[in-house]
Amino acid sequence: MPVSVTCQCGAKLEIDEKFLGKEVLCPDCQRPLPTKAPAAPPPLELPDHKRTSGLAVLSLSLSLVGAFLGGGIAGIVVGLFAIKEIAAKPGKLQGLNLARAGIITGAVGTFLLLASLVSPYVFGVDEFLRLLTYGRGVNRNLKDPIVVPVGNGEISLKRPSSGRWGIYTPPIRQNTAFQSDPLLLINTADDAFIACQDIDINLDDRNEATLMAKVLDRVRKSALLNIVGGLGRNEAPEPTVVEKKALTPEGLQEIILDIRLGGHERRLLVQYSTKDRIKAFIRVGCARRSLFERVEKDFREAFAEFRAMI
Repeated sequence: MPVSVTCQCGAKLEIDEKFLGKEVLCPDCQRPLPTKAPAAPPPLELPDHKRTSGLAVLSLSLSLVGAFLGGGIAGIVVGLFAIKEIAAKPGKLQGLNLARAGIITGAVGTFLLLASLVSPYVFGVDEFLRLLTYGRGVNRNLKDPIVVPVGNGEISLKRPSSGRWGIYTPPIRQNTAFQSDPLLLINTADDAFIACQDIDINLDDRNEATLMAKVLDRVRKSALLNIVGGLGRNEAPEPTVVEKKALTPEGLQEIILDIRLGGHERRLLVQYSTKDRIKAFIRVGCARRSLFERVEKDFREAFAEFRAMI
């Protein structure tokens, strides 16, 4: 393709483009013609297209979805692989911040999971599980005093002032080895229970030792222990008598028992009257041994105003 050039002498010539950049003389004045090749255009700048690393996305997803289900560790491992993959292909992959977020989220979730397993009481995990277990059967709209019918009469109990208690109605009893309790209160926050139980008394039970043995047998076979221990069709273990208080002038007998139920050491506060003649009513407070002092005040507050009318 011819290209027009103008010599210094004014002559205008057309030369083939293949001579551009080469020395060509003007036929009139013999001077070199301006045949310098045109400058090359600058390279076209195209946008840098990078795809997000799938491992980075997977890392963050695992850490978020499985934070409290053990998925945090998987999120950390996948995140490390994502960082390595992005570093190997910096011009093709992005998502470094996603991978880092997955690692951090996974680490935090794993820490909280381990901490909740080590100390479930502090983190409220065990209370949440108890709410799932007992929640539907708990009624916290309590009057004061709490009154429930028993046979042709009724029993009443002061509502603990802490406000954490509710009446628990267990599902239909299937194991006849355990006896139902006329009244059962539950404190899901502190894993504590209050029960009122009754036994019939005959002449042979007027002996203090005989009555105590009958009371302890009733406690051991109560729905309370079945519910706390999740015993099903298994028998409750024998409780250990920690302390037997001196009999009061009013005939009140108090016994402290220890027993292992539901994977925890439990302590029971048991009270009953030795002056009952037809039916004896037993008051039982049950809590984890490590938390017993925390709820003992509630037990004694409720028992102090116990009344039975039969």
